[in-house]
Amino acid sequence: MARTAHAALGLLGELRPGLGYVIPLAWTPKLTDPISAIEVYPAATLVGRGCRSTGYKNAEQAPQRRETIAALPSDDVKLPDLPVLEQSAGALDAALCLVAAHDFLVGQAMAPPNLELAKREGWIWACHRSEGKQPYV
Repeated sequence: MARTAHAALGLLGELRPGLGYVIPLAWTPKLTDPISAIEVYPAATLVGRGCRSTGYKNAEQAPQRRETIAALPSDDVKLPDLPVLEQSAGALDAALCLVAAHDFLVGQAMAPPNLELAKREGWIWACHRSEGKQPYV
């Protein structure tokens, strides 16, 4: 995970000069900057939404990707019926990152219990609908 996070921060660094924006990390769904970023992981999104998060990455696992797409709760967000989501684990993961962004923006992502620590060490935003856990509100 650290390698992926490091690569993402590098990409944000490359985007900033061309876009002319700082691109800070968002810590609340009440966005104040024109552009901001959050850290998400597809597996965390799947777990938070009660879906299986493994066994769909290999090229021959299109049936498992189809099952994953079908298992996602669709009461608030539905992935489009695109063949590429079944054909490519990378495409499905990208779509799941958008689902995670949706969950963050509508206040369904779990907030860090210690915001200052999360700002220093990082935080993965993911939906959490389990009993006893409070989403970000």
